[in-house]
Amino acid sequence: MNITKTLNDFLKVLSLWEKALEDYQAEHLKIKAEQGGWTLGQLYNHLIGSALNFHIKEMEKCLASEEGRNRSKTVKGFMSFNILHGFPPVKISVPPSKEYTPAEEENPGELANGLKRVRGRMEQMAVLLEEKKKSGKTAHPALGYLNAREWFRLVEMHYRHHLRQKESFDAAIKLKDAENG
Repeated sequence: MNITKTLNDFLKVLSLWEKALEDYQAEHLKIKAEQGGWTLGQLYNHLIGSALNFHIKEMEKCLASEEGRNRSKTVKGFMSFNILHGFPPVKISVPPSKEYTPAEEENPGELANGLKRVRGRMEQMAVLLEEKKKSGKTAHPALGYLNAREWFRLVEMHYRHHLRQKESFDAAIKLKDAENG
């Protein structure tokens, strides 16, 4: 896996999220694209939190140990990484929970700062991954055992996966703005 290419792919998709955030107003972050779903602010918090508090921490664990090196991905993991090069175009729902449901966010500036932190950490991790070639593996709940480079790639795949959800929010915002015209 080419770390520089993966980082560049991530930075491209991250810039889409950053640019969109510049155009959103605070009230847009409260919009839900569907009944019972997350708000746009929660989606941004999900992207930021999953990268900083899950994916990057798993990369660090993998780089700190060679445990799990012989473990494998699940069929879903193999398909996502080796065949689809992303997640299938299906909606993934997880029941609301204290651990998983992202906090509400109504401040675009806070979200922009979060995206900047993700950018910085991903750039740091790219350097570490180029320096250290050996890695252990840790378990992803659905994809099986991933090494540090695969966790790194997963961040880009995850941000890209949620672009479909962003399109739903953009349509809901356009409709609401037209109604308030």
